[in-house]
Amino acid sequence: MPITISTNVVAIGVRRSLGKTSAALGQNFLRLASGLRVNSAADDAGSLGVADRLTTDIRGLSKASQNANEGVSLAQVADSALAETINSMQRIRDLAVEATGGTKSLTDRQNLQIEVEEMIAEVDRIATEVKYNGLRLLAGSFANMDFQIGIDAGDTMRVTFLGASTQKVGLGPTGNSAQVSTTTQATRTILLIDSALDSITSIRATIGGVQNRFESIINQIQTMSDAYTSARSGMMDANIAKETAEMTRNMILQQAGVAILAQANLQPQLLLQLIRAP
Repeated sequence: MPITISTNVVAIGVRRSLGKTSAALGQNFLRLASGLRVNSAADDAGSLGVADRLTTDIRGLSKASQNANEGVSLAQVADSALAETINSMQRIRDLAVEATGGTKSLTDRQNLQIEVEEMIAEVDRIATEVKYNGLRLLAGSFANMDFQIGIDAGDTMRVTFLGASTQKVGLGPTGNSAQVSTTTQATRTILLIDSALDSITSIRATIGGVQNRFESIINQIQTMSDAYTSARSGMMDANIAKETAEMTRNMILQQAGVAILAQANLQPQLLLQLIRAP
């Protein structure tokens, strides 16, 4: 390459290369500081667009998982309440069996009837008062409740819990159906309680199925979220080892470029000195 005085072509070329090296080094610094390969659309518009959509899906899955966890919680509340309902009904059955004994006096049967009515009242109290976030779970009003369990508008799960009051399970109004004042009434009450227990067991099985489904959905959501997170990471995250190696290389090139530029800037002066020499 010829050496000229008016235009330092060598210095211009070195300065251009030094600028590229400095820009690359700045990119290395940014990627290492942020941990991201793509920090703006200028870096990789395609990957950034896909990553943004994945981020939206990941956040949606997080909320869906939260909804499913709430579904598990309300199912657990309802199941625990039904366990107490079953205990109360089993106590009524015990009292009815006791009342079938031929040696019971009228006073004994009246006392047994009082406790039966207390247990029936407890069954109705549970059905009426058990709530989750203000929603009555076992009063028969928890029906067609939709839970968003996915990232799309139609990804819902509809849940209905049947009522567990005495009337809903066939015992009738408090004190009317479950009677133990006579042997005949006590025998009939045993049959009524057995039928009611079957109904409660069926409701509890439904709730258990709902809980299991919610838990399965949570596992599926976690698997999807992990896959999306991994895919986003592959697109967006910086390769630290690679960036560190490139940073070291660019720092060496930059230092060399600065030194070479200084020498290139001296070339015209050296040429003038040669021309002026006697």
